[in-house]
Amino acid sequence: MSPGNHHEGSKLISMMEEMTVRRPRRIHADTIYDTPLARYYLRRKHVMANIPSRARRKRPGRPRLFDREALRRIRYSVERFFSWVKNFRRIDTRYDRTASSFMGFVRIACSLILMKEVLR
Repeated sequence: MSPGNHHEGSKLISMMEEMTVRRPRRIHADTIYDTPLARYYLRRKHVMANIPSRARRKRPGRPRLFDREALRRIRYSVERFFSWVKNFRRIDTRYDRTASSFMGFVRIACSLILMKEVLR
C-alpha cells in the first residue's frame, strides 16, 4: 500500500524485498517498471524480467527478449482477480482510513473468493 501520488515503478525493489515467498524466477510487469535500476536489481537477483521496453527509449546492443503472449495471459489473470475483489463494495470505494483495516478486508475478500472457487 502506498499513496496514490507515488510512481509505481519506484516500488518494485521494495516490493521484491518485502516478499515472504521464495525468490521468483520470472517477473511479468508493465512498461512502467522498465527502469535501468529495476532491470539492474533483477539481473543481480537472477530473476528473468518479462517487461516491455518503453517505445521512445533508445538502447545500444541487442534488443531484450519479451514474451507478449505470456504477459497477456498473466495480465488477464491479474485483472480478473482485481475485478473479483472489486465486487466487494467496501473495498471498491475504500471506506477505511487505515491501511491495516483495508488490507484486512482485502484478505477477507480473498478468502471468500477462494472458498467460492473451491466449493464450485
